[in-house]
Amino acid sequence: MKKLSKSVLAIASAVALSASFSGSALADSYAFANLNINNLIMSDGNGNALTTSFIDPASGNIQLPNGVNDTQVNNANLGGVFTQETGTPDSAMACIGECAIGGNTFTQVPLGTNFSRSDSLITGAVVDIDGAGAGATANSVAETQLTTNTTSNSQSTVATNTQFFFNLNQASQVQFDFTASGLVEAEQTPDNNVPPSFAQASTAFSIVIREVDTNAIVFSWAPDGFVGANATTTELQDDMAINLTLAATSAGQLASQAIMGSFSAVSTNALLAGVDYTLSINHQTNVVATRDVPEPGMLFALALGLMGFAARKKLQS
Repeated sequence: MKKLSKSVLAIASAVALSASFSGSALADSYAFANLNINNLIMSDGNGNALTTSFIDPASGNIQLPNGVNDTQVNNANLGGVFTQETGTPDSAMACIGECAIGGNTFTQVPLGTNFSRSDSLITGAVVDIDGAGAGATANSVAETQLTTNTTSNSQSTVATNTQFFFNLNQASQVQFDFTASGLVEAEQTPDNNVPPSFAQASTAFSIVIREVDTNAIVFSWAPDGFVGANATTTELQDDMAINLTLAATSAGQLASQAIMGSFSAVSTNALLAGVDYTLSINHQTNVVATRDVPEPGMLFALALGLMGFAARKKLQS
């Protein structure tokens, strides 16, 4: 019986000590996703940037694929509180909690705050409009850090207006070139209960061109790190997968992948002159997290209960 009491007291002391440390430790579920598409250019099959003298808006439509006509949606959700920001070419940051960072900051927030945020920014154009030069850059970030027991998610979406129609003045293949950078990261600190604690971060990027009348896909590309070809698309360079999902599913786990590379692909066949096409570019970053860690008050209550149990056993013996 004395051995039992001593064991219970030892456990109680350990729990109490753990509670004292838990009050100041950073016990987080953390997820971060950043994808930067740099100098995206739409060109002909010979690598010459398309201009407004070669690519025209389709009949009845004045849209061109530039920042002014792109759509951005930034969402943030923390503990059931939701906010959304939309706009172009610079949608405001969506933030719930202590984001501790300004808009258009696509790097990580220092650890220690409780928040969910997303942000995006587009500059330039994928084609040369009126001699301004071609080259669009799109930045997207989603991030959440949980220091209290709750759930969160955030998403940043950058996409060309799905109503962008165009046609070519002469038949030509179309080519897309860009570089990409960023980071995908998910982390659980060692004292998290997994499950239900969870963290996941993901990025997505794709380009699709469809023929309007038939809805047939004439170009479709989602870089996956392998140079290949199919009926619509021939890859010229594909340095790495940029459609990524990483998750931290065990206590103390850190999953991390840096994004850095160059990418190029051309339509396998020529697009026809005078035919209406739609261009869709999808660019997303997403994070989701849940944190479940015993709070210090709960640990102290458990410790007191164990101590009371040990004292009672001692009196009975």
